[in-house]
Amino acid sequence: MLDISESHEVGLTGVALPIDVELLIPPLHRDPHDPNSVTFADCGVGSSSKVTLKLTNRSTELPATFQFRRIAHFSCQPARKCLQPGQSVDILVNFAPRQMGQWSTNNTATLCNIMYCV
Repeated sequence: MLDISESHEVGLTGVALPIDVELLIPPLHRDPHDPNSVTFADCGVGSSSKVTLKLTNRSTELPATFQFRRIAHFSCQPARKCLQPGQSVDILVNFAPRQMGQWSTNNTATLCNIMYCV
């Protein structure tokens, strides 16, 4: 039984590893002025334009979870997923305008690593 009046030293160690992911945008849909932007084909109200992106977890140690936030006229499938080390996923991004206009927005994917993916 442990005597609570005694003190004991405990050594703790840890390693911080970066989340290492790569997002590939097809050259045809890459904005020439901003390589991190996706350009969609012009389309009318009621139609859509789709682009497939490839997200790869380049980590050898940690799983990575991504989640795209919802933005009007755009959708992502899958919008959330856990990638094991070395795993890739194709993400279908759909632009489906519901009214006329020119749309330009930034969508941020939240990335995090979790020890156990479900």
